[in-house]
Amino acid sequence: MMNLPLPNAAATCAVRRGILLLPVVAAVAIGGCADARERARRTMDQELSVRQADANRSHRLYQRGVETMADDPDEAFELFERAIEADPGNGMAWMALGVAEYERGNVYEAAEAFHRTIELVPTRYEPYFNLGSVFESVGRYELAARQYRTALRLAPDQVEVMENLARCQIRSNGFTFETLDLIERAQAAEHRAEWLEWLDTQRVLHAQGVMEQERKADLETEEAAP
Repeated sequence: MMNLPLPNAAATCAVRRGILLLPVVAAVAIGGCADARERARRTMDQELSVRQADANRSHRLYQRGVETMADDPDEAFELFERAIEADPGNGMAWMALGVAEYERGNVYEAAEAFHRTIELVPTRYEPYFNLGSVFESVGRYELAARQYRTALRLAPDQVEVMENLARCQIRSNGFTFETLDLIERAQAAEHRAEWLEWLDTQRVLHAQGVMEQERKADLETEEAAP
């Protein structure tokens, strides 16, 4: 029978010390994690505080720009740029900058600003509507119609979106049932006399145009028949 040597006192002490120290080591480790978490929390709080301060400053600059725009568009333009510099995530400031660029005749810069607005607030219809207006102003009617359709999907009751989409579809596609439906929907919601007159004229022309297209299609079908 083999006699196993008894552990000496130093070895026993080391083992016991190791076992006993585990909770202490764990406590130190946990304490270290707690300290690290606390430092991280304080850092995050500081960053959030700075971001909130930047966001508040950006919003104030944006509001000043809106209030100034009618009387001093150049100052408003600068305020919108400063608002974006303070908080690049301020979608309202990007939208306002796009409007300011458009009114300056800078259609490419306006389109870029509206694209940025869409990235920041993709569920709002206004930046799509504005981007459509930019495309329409340079004769890109199909691109404009695409933006107006998105705007209308987000805001189905906005009469100005219906009217702009109808106008672009008239220019790009001619007479269609879809456009006729848009015109009739807009008529039901519109109250401005000049737009009601335009819509009524377009409704009559479209109804006649659609019927003429159907008549031609029927004739072509008859001629193609054996």
